[in-house]
Amino acid sequence: MAGKWRRWFFASRRRRRIAIKAWRIVLRLQRATLARVVLIARRSDGAVLVLSTDSNELMLPAKNLNGWEVVTTQVEDLLRQTLGQHQTPRLIAIQGTPSPAGVTFLFSAEISAPVLNRAESKWLHASIIPPLLSPSDRELLLLEDDR
Repeated sequence: MAGKWRRWFFASRRRRRIAIKAWRIVLRLQRATLARVVLIARRSDGAVLVLSTDSNELMLPAKNLNGWEVVTTQVEDLLRQTLGQHQTPRLIAIQGTPSPAGVTFLFSAEISAPVLNRAESKWLHASIIPPLLSPSDRELLLLEDDR
C-alpha cells in the first residue's frame, strides 16, 4: 500500500516540486529558530561594547536570526540599532551545529566614532570584561581575541 502511494505521489512532477519546496521551508524555519548572532564591537582604544540586562548582568550584543533574511544584513541592522551608525561587520567564527543548542555566528566590527543609542550600552576595556560576562559570552570574546 505504501509503495503504491509513494509511486503515485512522486509520479507527478508538480507534486514532487511542492513536496521539495515544503521541505525547504521546514528546514529554513528550523534554521531560523536555532541560530543567533553575537557582535563584538571594539573602539580604537580596545574597549568593547557590552549591554546590561534588567538584572544588571553584562552581555555582548546578540540577536536571534531570521532565516528569511541574509545574516550580514541582520548584523548591520544590529549595529545600526546599537550604535546608530553603519559599519561593515566581519565574520570571526561559526560555533555550534544545527541542533537544539543552535548555531552562533560571531561577528566583529571596529568602531571609529562611537555613538550609543541605548542607555544600557557601555564601553568597557577588554581586560576587565571577562569576569563580568556569562561563560558563553566570555568564551566568544576570548575566541575573538585569539583571532
